Amino acid sequence: MKACVGCGTPFLPKHGNQHYHSVQCSKAEWRNKDRPRVKRPDPPLVAVNEFMRVVASSKPPEAIGYRLYCPELNIVLPIPNMGRRDGSRPVGANFSLLPLELPLLPLDTDYVLIWVYPGDSALPQAPAQYVRPGWVDDMTRRHTIGYLLKNYEQLQGRSLREIRRRRSEAANTGLTAYLRALASPRPVTEEPRSLPPREHGDSRDDESSAD
Repeated sequence: MKACVGCGTPFLPKHGNQHYHSVQCSKAEWRNKDRPRVKRPDPPLVAVNEFMRVVASSKPPEAIGYRLYCPELNIVLPIPNMGRRDGSRPVGANFSLLPLELPLLPLDTDYVLIWVYPGDSALPQAPAQYVRPGWVDDMTRRHTIGYLLKNYEQLQGRSLREIRRRRSEAANTGLTAYLRALASPRPVTEEPRSLPPREHGDSRDDESSAD
């Protein structure tokens, strides 16, 4: 049981990120500019500390913000107006460095660090710097990212099915060859037969005839 953020009505959420008991209440609360922010929980402390260490050691001195590129989804985070961990929806497309903003992440994968400089110019380092934060947030209900995640999971499912199919085919091919070898008749090998002694002759007979 959970209390609706908008009106306080108790309800049973259908998923972990449901904060309003109805769509109508959510829309009405969205129009309220003084509404409280719905925050996401922070990631595990161990992952946060490691992420902070990697970002701090990689950050160029002139950088004022950062972004993350996800190769699997081919998308740069954050998306403008996308909800952040603290519940805000800034129009900017940067994560802050001071204080370090913990991003909402759709996949547990390696992200390319993109640094933001004064003037809102964003450039990755060369060679590219990667970071694997070590946590995943449920973003399936976000319009753009949810669509990309659905396509990605479908492609991954097809790839896994194709890998399993090829493995099964290879195993069946090897098994068929093995069973064919067992079923084939074995070649019959006959032992060489020796001639009777009289057909071979006797060397002593030849010596007596020579006398």
